[in-house]
This record gives sequence, C-alpha cells and structure tokens, in this order.
Amino acid sequence: MLLSLLYDFGGGPKPKMGLVNWTEHGWVVAILTANGELYSDGVITDHGCALIGIQSDLSCTFEVKTPKHVVFTLKQGDTVRRVGDIELVDKNTTLTTHHVTPSKGTPFIEKTVWERESE
Repeated sequence: MLLSLLYDFGGGPKPKMGLVNWTEHGWVVAILTANGELYSDGVITDHGCALIGIQSDLSCTFEVKTPKHVVFTLKQGDTVRRVGDIELVDKNTTLTTHHVTPSKGTPFIEKTVWERESE
C-alpha cells in the first residue's frame, strides 16, 4: 500500500491523506478530502479497462508505455475528462500527473507522489 506524501490539486483544497493499492489486476485509490469526506474508486485491467465506483457514463482506456509507466484516459462520451500519467520510479515511489477537464469549471493538473508505507 502506498501513502501520498505530496499533493498539488491545481490550486484546489488538498486532501488530508490518500492511499493507493496496485496489483497486476488494477488499482484502487481512497482519498480523505479537505472537508473530511472519503472518496474511493478503482480500475480493473484484466480484460480492458473497467471502472469501479465511478458514474456509469464514464469509460476508460490505458496504455502501457513500459512495465513501470502507464497512461490512463477517462472519457465521458467522446470527451476526455482525465489523462493520468503514472510511473513507478522505484519499488517504493510512484509519481502521478493527471490532466483534468471537468464538466464544469476550468481544466487543472493534479500531481501526487506516493511512497510505500514503511513496515
């Protein structure tokens, strides 16, 4: 399990904390928002890209750039809502950059650094 150490949510309020868990079958993320609400979703990658816990009019694709680097695209109809560039830097550190285009408001970039929790 990885804990997020650094957030940049395009000037928006930063979450209190976040967790992500990756396996060869996909990933799940949970974030405790600045106002104390819990948000969680996931992606299964065994047979394409399947979303869990996300509104049903969204779809996803992913491209494996290298075994340690993927690009995740989230679409609403023909409109791209999020492009996530996710890279495992070393066995304990993952960097993410998400280009977000919300249905309302201006586009922004989210950046996180996820560090493996010490055991």
